[in-house]
Amino acid sequence: MKSLFLPLLPLLLSLSPAAQGDQARDDRWRQDLTFLSTELHKRHASLFFVMPRAQFDQPVSDLMQAIPTLSESASTAVTVWIAAP
Repeated sequence: MKSLFLPLLPLLLSLSPAAQGDQARDDRWRQDLTFLSTELHKRHASLFFVMPRAQFDQPVSDLMQAIPTLSESASTAVTVWIAAP
């Protein structure tokens, strides 16, 4: 199911309203996303059973780059989507 929405991720990232240029906020989001990705890699028993690692890592990388332009709600939505089974 996730693979159906993967092509829509760039659209979501491009349509979300720009956030304020708050470097501390951006750094916190990056730290949280790095932690989430690292822990999912370590702890999820079958994270790459349905999708290859590159297909998981690409949205994480895209979100890392887009964080300064995203609103809080858009960042949260994409993070939840990444973590969804």
